[in-house]
Amino acid sequence: MKGISNATRVSRLAIAAVLLAGFFCALAPQSEAAVPKSGAISVVVGGADDFSQKYESTAESVIVNELLSNGYNIVDQKKRAAMRRDAAARLALQGDMQAIMRLGSKYGVSAVITVTLVVGEPEETVGKFKTGTATVNYIAVATNGNYSKADSASSRPTAGSTAALAAKRSVEAAAKAAADIMVR
Repeated sequence: MKGISNATRVSRLAIAAVLLAGFFCALAPQSEAAVPKSGAISVVVGGADDFSQKYESTAESVIVNELLSNGYNIVDQKKRAAMRRDAAARLALQGDMQAIMRLGSKYGVSAVITVTLVVGEPEETVGKFKTGTATVNYIAVATNGNYSKADSASSRPTAGSTAALAAKRSVEAAAKAAADIMVR
């Protein structure tokens, strides 16, 4: 799309992702507010575009650490990496509930949290600072189908001395906000 800025494209992606998360949330049975603590849980993160993919590990780290600090049993990095490489993960990251449940069953976890990350390319603000934004959309699904929740969280514009730092800080803020929603 010639003539449309990256910020506009990312904004449109973020809006579409939030609408998709809301759609699945409306369809999904809501058994309780927080993601259940029983059993092993996996987090699978995927970036919505090439730029966002650079920050997948940052988002995963923040979400996993927040869940661990709130008493959740998160599967180890090796199993999360195997799940991320699985063909079903691509469908799961697109919101396919059956794929999420198959992925969880295949790897023996009680719940899977799929996270789609949308990171806006930082823009220059006053002075030499860059400002970035990020949105985290997630769907949490129990492998047995008894629980599902979809939601999203966005960061406020976050400043950094470099574009990479601004983007990283925005991802950390959005991931922390999403994790806070997951546990309450």
